[in-house]
Amino acid sequence: MKNETSAILKLSNISKSFRGVKALVDVSFELQRGEVHAICGENGAGKSTLIKILSGALQHDGGTITFEGTPIPQMTPERSFKLGVHTIYQENTLVPWLTVAENLYIGQEICFPKTGLIDWKSAFNKTADIMKSLKMNIAPRSFCANLGIAEQQAVQIAKTLAHECKVVVMDEPTASFGKAEIDNLFRIIRMLREEGKGIIYISHHLDEVFEIADRITVLRDGRYVNTFPVKEVTKAVLIDNMVGRSLGDFYDKEIIELGEEIFRVEKLSRGNAVKDVNFSVHRGEILGIYGMVGAGRTELARLIFGVDKAGQGKVFLRGAEITPKNPEDAIKAGLAFITEDRRRGGLVTNQSIENNMVLPSLRKFKNLFVSPKTVRSIGRRMMGELQIKAPDPGTVVENLSGGNQQKVVVAKWLYAGAEVYIFDEPTRGIDVGAKQELYNICTNLAKQGKAIVFITSEMEELLSMSDRVLVMRGGRISAEIPKEGITQTRVLYEAIGGEKIG
Repeated sequence: MKNETSAILKLSNISKSFRGVKALVDVSFELQRGEVHAICGENGAGKSTLIKILSGALQHDGGTITFEGTPIPQMTPERSFKLGVHTIYQENTLVPWLTVAENLYIGQEICFPKTGLIDWKSAFNKTADIMKSLKMNIAPRSFCANLGIAEQQAVQIAKTLAHECKVVVMDEPTASFGKAEIDNLFRIIRMLREEGKGIIYISHHLDEVFEIADRITVLRDGRYVNTFPVKEVTKAVLIDNMVGRSLGDFYDKEIIELGEEIFRVEKLSRGNAVKDVNFSVHRGEILGIYGMVGAGRTELARLIFGVDKAGQGKVFLRGAEITPKNPEDAIKAGLAFITEDRRRGGLVTNQSIENNMVLPSLRKFKNLFVSPKTVRSIGRRMMGELQIKAPDPGTVVENLSGGNQQKVVVAKWLYAGAEVYIFDEPTRGIDVGAKQELYNICTNLAKQGKAIVFITSEMEELLSMSDRVLVMRGGRISAEIPKEGITQTRVLYEAIGGEKIG
């Protein structure tokens, strides 16, 4: 435990409201030098609002911010950056059509002193050095649009390290990482901690929090609940503080009797990403798919849904070949795809909840015309069914918490209706309460006789939700594990190639 004089940042009685809705109420928080301080809470607890105030993206209504002993009346993005507060948001903030190096130094370009022209050689060389220190094999000249989710997150971390910083805020930094990437990130965090930097770490992965944090602060419904030294709290106590429920309330899936085979994939392939994949799913079944980063899980889902064109292979629904050539074909056939990147592939974030709800279902309406009254009615009904927290259906999606954004993605597909639902990392970046609600949705779909393909990197939900597990490695199905044989050791053994598991 650091002493009082080591505090670098102090937030006292911070409050913030949106359209009369209180997002933060008298929240206090303190970060010390050389400390990793985790902030935990359900979506809507106020975590994102708090860090946006700290970064200057939002202005607080009341309270004070003190940085290195000096009161800061209002944070602005420029002031925050100059103070050395760098924020890595949960959602991707990179400019996709720029290179990695350009993203690292955008707005802070390295220039020749005499001419003021940009010194691209130095920028590319420094980017290469940073990537080497991160142990990430990402070329400085690569366009960010061509990188995977985990690689893009690594670039956002690199962007922070490219400039002098005193406080690093990480909002769900490992949402798309495998174990190797997480271990490497923790190595970097420990390095920054040793250098005396303060780290604010926001994550719904409690195992990560307990491994890397020194202290944990819990928020609930926009209010401060408690702060614990990590060595003095258990996961059960932490969850109880977060949501008022015990750990045993989670991950208890209802057993559902399976029906006949409804969906089948035969010899689906695309280059080295997906190789000769075969599997089937029955009515009422939740088929879990697991694999390390780069195993080909998302690539497989994209092929099934027609986002990418398969080199070979066929897709069958109710015994008839459908093999979608594009997402429109997939939707018409009866498939739904909840993508891992809700902002890029799941939502139109600058549109309202109600408008997002009807996008996959426009074919249901004559001449693609939907009256505003009908759209509002659909939005209100689906908000109620999935308990989406927002003032009204006209609320712009980008103003919602991560968990509520994910509910909008799921809701639009529930309204569209489908026989087969493909969930790709559906709980990425959402809290334990929202996860339970999503698990209930999957279970209810299964009870209706729908087939669920459930792709996840979270071992706990894989083991609890799956009726059967497929493990992918190197683009192939490396193992099929029946319900009674699903264990963490077995799944990891198959995922990493049969190497010894400690």
